[in-house]
Amino acid sequence: MTFATRGITVNTVCAGITDDSIVNQLPKEAQDALLGWLRSGWNPMGRPGTPADIGGVLAAVCLTMQTGSQGKPSWLMVAHR
Repeated sequence: MTFATRGITVNTVCAGITDDSIVNQLPKEAQDALLGWLRSGWNPMGRPGTPADIGGVLAAVCLTMQTGSQGKPSWLMVAHR
């Protein structure tokens, strides 16, 4: 909110629990608890996100930014692991 008054906006993607994440490094019991929570209805898809899901979201954000959703030039920085 501090930057909004200066016309600076930020787009972000919060992937949550994904198939290719640190969740896979947790003990089996913790993995089962998290995945059970997703499948119980917390996540409309009933499963963790995949790298392809996140890629699709990022592509949509990039296209929106490329077309200038705010009518101004935009930049996007994506961190790769």
